[in-house]
Amino acid sequence: VTANHELSTRRSPMRAQADMVSEEPDLERIDANNSFVGPSTHVSHTTLRKYQDIFVDAALSWGIGLSVDGRSLAWQFRREKRSELEKLGINWAELVAIELSIRYLAADGAIGTKYLIHSDNNFAIRCLNQLKCRNEPSTVIIDKILSLFAKYGILARAEYVPGKRNLADAPSRGHRSFSKLRYNFPLPSHLQ
Repeated sequence: VTANHELSTRRSPMRAQADMVSEEPDLERIDANNSFVGPSTHVSHTTLRKYQDIFVDAALSWGIGLSVDGRSLAWQFRREKRSELEKLGINWAELVAIELSIRYLAADGAIGTKYLIHSDNNFAIRCLNQLKCRNEPSTVIIDKILSLFAKYGILARAEYVPGKRNLADAPSRGHRSFSKLRYNFPLPSHLQ
């Protein structure tokens, strides 16, 4: 990816979802209606802190895009990793885009808050909203997201946006006509 980072499939040990949640007993959960549910309150997605509009996208032909409040950031996949990425697939890449958005929010001081992330990938949306996936590479990413939730007190749910309205689509395809976000967090080892 850009800034001399590349994606790889190095995987850290997966942690069970129950273990992740037990580390943070006050961590709110998402119910079947995709709303945040706390120990004694119910908070619908309409009360989510609108950090601005958050959009994520991935394109295996170029990379990952993130858009926050109309400003964007992109990470380009390394050419030598294309065959590896093809095996992992677009669903994995879209879920990584969500992970990177949460890392961006945490690095930008979004501690103890809830967010709505827009994506055009139903698989990634379902995995984030249910906090689980059915295949191992995606489960590793969900485990990373759960770890971020516990560490920073961040919660997020995803909502579908058509590709043509996804503000992260252009950056994920390498189009440079966007106002840039800066990021100040190191890419995790499984993405280097």
